Amino acid sequence: MRSFLGLPVTGALRQQLQLYCAAAPAGLARWEAAEDWHLTLVFLGDPGAARQAALASALASLCARLAPIRQPLTGPIPFPVPGSPVLALEGRPVAPLAVLQTALSSLCRERGMVLDDRAFRPHVTLARQHAGPVPPLAPACLEAGEVVLYHSGDADAAGRRYQRRMSWPLGV
Repeated sequence: MRSFLGLPVTGALRQQLQLYCAAAPAGLARWEAAEDWHLTLVFLGDPGAARQAALASALASLCARLAPIRQPLTGPIPFPVPGSPVLALEGRPVAPLAVLQTALSSLCRERGMVLDDRAFRPHVTLARQHAGPVPPLAPACLEAGEVVLYHSGDADAAGRRYQRRMSWPLGV
């Protein structure tokens, strides 16, 4: 099972995206389950139960010292490159998000985890497949007050791929 740290899509943005997806033309895309929408911060691979438990207290301390996030997003656009079958919202990382992502990556590396070295591109995946041009979406903003440890696997009967395992509030 793969794990990652991310920011959940909740509140006003989740409602905005649910309305957007519901209003889209039938057959336009295979939308992700709203419960799965998130912005990935750090891929952890399979850290194992012991390493995950050891990481939990350090993450609680780190997250408590960092500010909640307000990340503007635009799109949806094909991601990660034009012509991709994935539709996502994307945005240049605001300073608090960049600080959070860098601090989480450093903490995980200090604890012996081997992380993916791809450049950080904040995005929220909305669909895995789409057919043609998509309608525009009004400006969007992800507001997040917690970091979540997710485990990913095969989609269940409801289409959900991700399970929340733990979470840590930001700026407590």
